Amino acid sequence: LPEPTNNNIKVDKNILEGNPVLSSCVEDSITALSRKSDSQNKISATDMFVDIAKYGTGKSVTRLRTNGVTPEKVDEIINQLGWQLIER
Repeated sequence: LPEPTNNNIKVDKNILEGNPVLSSCVEDSITALSRKSDSQNKISATDMFVDIAKYGTGKSVTRLRTNGVTPEKVDEIINQLGWQLIER
């Protein structure tokens, strides 16, 4: 997985109102999940992580696949944990 970032990241709740520079995986995930979210079901970090782990195509996801973390394995883990997520 990628190295963690430092902890001095600026919080900007209006990030999606501009033209932010996001990875294609993050942008695709936000686009897909936002179609299924509403004021009662907001997208969580867990929703995003799981979506990217299942559908992403970047280096981090390649590393997951190399280590046996397939979309099916992600679903298996989610089912074991009993999590309810926003999905595509």
